[in-house]
Amino acid sequence: MIKIVLPNQLYLIGKVSDLLEVLEDYSKKYATVKELIEEQIIH
Repeated sequence: MIKIVLPNQLYLIGKVSDLLEVLEDYSKKYATVKELIEEQIIH
């Protein structure tokens, strides 16, 4: 079965993956910031 992907569907998929990438980036930054703060509190 051949799937026809419309340009707007492709655009949507692109947007979703962009959003996930951004969220992943933020969660990494947040984790580092959280670790830094915890280190400051502990020491």
